[in-house]
Amino acid sequence: MRKIISSLAILILQFSLLNAPTDAAEPTLARLAFWVPPERMSEFEAVYAESVQPVLDRIGLFESLRPGRATIDSVHSKLLPARGRN
Repeated sequence: MRKIISSLAILILQFSLLNAPTDAAEPTLARLAFWVPPERMSEFEAVYAESVQPVLDRIGLFESLRPGRATIDSVHSKLLPARGRN
């Protein structure tokens, strides 16, 4: 669980650096990825839904409707778009 929180903190830091003022029409994209043993993926997805998703919702990061790229079985990956500050 601590690794999830640490990874989330890194994401937030990276997102804040990427969320600089811009005139781009397309949103800034952040990718959140966790490496999880395949046999524990369903357990991780439950923890993600309970612990990580509410934090992302509060800061305004929602999963993209765009299809993400294919990943290997041990990677849980989300593409998170956000508009830059104008």
